[in-house]
Amino acid sequence: MASRTEVVFFDVGDTLIYIPEERAEKIVRTLARSGIEVDVAKAHAAAIQADSDMRPAGFHAPATIAEEDLFRAAFARRLLDNLGITTIDPASLVHGIHYTDYAVCYPETHDVLRALQGGVRLGVISNAFPRLSDVMKRLGLVDYFEVVVNSSLVDAWKPDSPIYELALAEMQVPAEVCAFVDDLVPNIATAERLGLTGFLVDRQWQYHDAPHRRIADLWPVVDVLVSMPEN
Repeated sequence: MASRTEVVFFDVGDTLIYIPEERAEKIVRTLARSGIEVDVAKAHAAAIQADSDMRPAGFHAPATIAEEDLFRAAFARRLLDNLGITTIDPASLVHGIHYTDYAVCYPETHDVLRALQGGVRLGVISNAFPRLSDVMKRLGLVDYFEVVVNSSLVDAWKPDSPIYELALAEMQVPAEVCAFVDDLVPNIATAERLGLTGFLVDRQWQYHDAPHRRIADLWPVVDVLVSMPEN
């Protein structure tokens, strides 16, 4: 008989929260405040190039908030260089495009976490920069979770197995009593290979060939776990 689920780990970005506005649109709007007009396609191309420039092979994510802030400032300078803009301070762009100011929760996020609270323990396994903690505080998510494993703070990244193993060790539970909820197939595949029960969040219903349990929103996590038998 299947083990009763005791712990549910969640990814954060595009699982619990999302950014409703495209990055290029934020760039265009932020530059417009300084009187600079750039079309969305050009902004998108410049941002993609800046991503490539700032994350070369062997790139290591910032490990502290101070390092992340330096990275954000350097990214803004590179983005402006790619756009050929020299007339504004990069700092004015940093705050206009950073995800911490724009992320919102999916409509069901808080209700689902409240429904699970008390019945199971909750944790996070997320590929993120250090300021993920700021986003979670602003959105009222921190108090739901007993453990938050942020890849940039532990130097381990999904879908590699060490980040899952670290989360299991922090919770002091075996994989077989845990579930994992994420929006990316490789991340779910690793979780299931390690013995966790996977839930693939597929809000656009696009992963037709994925051999995993697909869910269109977070509510089935509650429905399935509540119905699971105990040993």
